[in-house]
Amino acid sequence: MYRQVETDKDFVAENGTTWHPIATLADEAGGKCQICVDDHCYLPFLGSDKDYYAPTWHLFRELVDFLVLLPKLKVCGYKVGSANVHIQNLYIS
Repeated sequence: MYRQVETDKDFVAENGTTWHPIATLADEAGGKCQICVDDHCYLPFLGSDKDYYAPTWHLFRELVDFLVLLPKLKVCGYKVGSANVHIQNLYIS
């Protein structure tokens, strides 16, 4: 089960770029989810310290629960909906 841990200073993505996360989630098996902001959107990466991180489109329960707690992001001077609004448009079974 993923839980919030101390935020990592940075990490390397699969394409070799270095990212600076705003939050880090980790599980018991050594997996980590790094949450970054890119182009006014929250962007989660999955991986571990043993290998590279890659953006993920799989929104597991712990990630969804965490994303709805994050503040609204601003785009072009006006506020967009919270992460919760965007997630409501997804079909989660």
